Amino acid sequence: MKNRKFGSTPRLVPVSINGKAISVDANSIAKQDRTLHHGQTAGGVRVNSAQSYDIGDSTIVWASDGAPPVSFLKTDLEVFARQSLEKSGFNVSK
Repeated sequence: MKNRKFGSTPRLVPVSINGKAISVDANSIAKQDRTLHHGQTAGGVRVNSAQSYDIGDSTIVWASDGAPPVSFLKTDLEVFARQSLEKSGFNVSK
């Protein structure tokens, strides 16, 4: 019995749940369950691309519609986001 969209190829990504590494078929996560990241940059550029889904200690990210999914630890994304924004001239505070 299939629990994913008919005809889609499984796309396994590693995630961490309570410190245990497992593989998840990212194609089994419905688009309506993902968070869409649409908006406008500080420079006025419209962005209509990334999607994400939090699971355990990880976040699965699709860079754009149809892009292959990748996963990151939430802690790694936090550091990446802060450093990336600061490098772009933003002041980041908690």
